[in-house]
Amino acid sequence: MRKSVVAVVAALAANAALAQSSADLVHLSAKDVPVENGKQLDMSFEEIRRAPDNSLVEVTYPITARPSSMFILKGLCSIAESRGKQYFRAVLLSKKPLRYGVTFPEDAGQPDGRPVSVTEKVFSVAECALLNF
Repeated sequence: MRKSVVAVVAALAANAALAQSSADLVHLSAKDVPVENGKQLDMSFEEIRRAPDNSLVEVTYPITARPSSMFILKGLCSIAESRGKQYFRAVLLSKKPLRYGVTFPEDAGQPDGRPVSVTEKVFSVAECALLNF
């Protein structure tokens, strides 16, 4: 009997830890939000896994639409802010489903004047603030 009670308590504690960690994950959604040219934004941004040094993000949107880069950037800014990080970089992992790996470098790196692709770009939460995210 005592072993059963201990097992139940351990299972409940494990479920509580999982629930707490999923509550910490970032989720954004937009449904029928008006955007330019009379179009409607219908997207969701979900942090599906969080590790100490990275996150995995999945973005969903209707097959007939194109994803909004600003909506995705807003979600990435939210992740960095929720982690208390100053910098972040997102790398496209797959297009279907649309997934990004997000890392958090300690600094922005040394700008050398050459054009930087989005996958090499380190964003800062200061840039997010300029965009009112």
